[in-house]
Amino acid sequence: MKILLSAHSFFPAIGGLETFARLLAEYAFQKGHQIGVVTQTLANSTGNIFPFKVLRQPSIFRLISEIQKADVVVQAQISLKTSWPLLLLRRPWLAIHQVWLGHHKGNMTGLSRLKRWVCSKADLNITASRALASDLHFPCKAIWNCYDNTLYKEETNTERCFDLAFVGRLVSDKGCADLISSLNDLRQGGLKPRLVVVGDGPEMLSLKSQVVSSGLESQVQFQGMCNPEEISRILNRSRILVVPSVWAEPFGIVALEGIACGCAIIASADGGLPEAVGPCGVTFPNSDVNALSSQIRCLLETPALIEKFRSSAMGHLAHFQKKVVFDEYLSAFESIYQFQQNQTTINRRCS
Repeated sequence: MKILLSAHSFFPAIGGLETFARLLAEYAFQKGHQIGVVTQTLANSTGNIFPFKVLRQPSIFRLISEIQKADVVVQAQISLKTSWPLLLLRRPWLAIHQVWLGHHKGNMTGLSRLKRWVCSKADLNITASRALASDLHFPCKAIWNCYDNTLYKEETNTERCFDLAFVGRLVSDKGCADLISSLNDLRQGGLKPRLVVVGDGPEMLSLKSQVVSSGLESQVQFQGMCNPEEISRILNRSRILVVPSVWAEPFGIVALEGIACGCAIIASADGGLPEAVGPCGVTFPNSDVNALSSQIRCLLETPALIEKFRSSAMGHLAHFQKKVVFDEYLSAFESIYQFQQNQTTINRRCS
């Protein structure tokens, strides 16, 4: 197939959406498809390092030309800047949703409503979780995200010196402050788990101040920003990964990474996180510090429960391997392309 992948932001920009688009394009190319990428991100000094074509900020005429040549057009997260020609040109196209399209359980802006209307005209919409699909209110296919199983895996003979780990950007939405508050509650009940915090962000200073004011310096270690290899090593030295997000996460790849490294998971319950956690951990109501404290206490005082969650990891993670996930994406692309071809054939016969 000739696939045109529209990714508003792409390499050298860095982030979850950018990584997903790059991995999808590389996998389609490896499978023998003709893949091209359209993006608004400018190149850096290294130029194009990919074996496929990357068009950066193309003109309207070039964009339309590339759409007309494609068998399938894929919007990796909807962008009105590149999707409007699809409403006029008769090409098979689909939209992939990795984040909430609008405000989850809240009021939507006019722009969000317009994006939803545009997506409703697509031949297929794919979401990264069932939670995202249920929020869109039109037919969608849920395909879970994958994790890097070559990097995140359990090491042998490794001592788990941390009871708890947090991995994420240090912003209020990620809930690290709630996790530190729960340590204060647990200490008052005689439990003093060790926590390692991996990540950086604007909340770093306030979180460190919270630790000091609560007298938790001996229990909490801040690692700062770490590369993926370092994160994998830290997770392999932790018993429980806590994902205490205040907002509703669309999915939760970090939970998969923790499971792959042998951690049991405690995660907030709203959004797509429970789908990533599966049978490998427990959830609690978002922002409920008391419930979070109770779940931490339960797991730390019941080692057999942690082992039960760990024993479920292999079967659960089988659904999130890169080959499984991206083969499902390519199958979806092929299905809408074949449907369009069949419809064209029928129309020609009828005329």
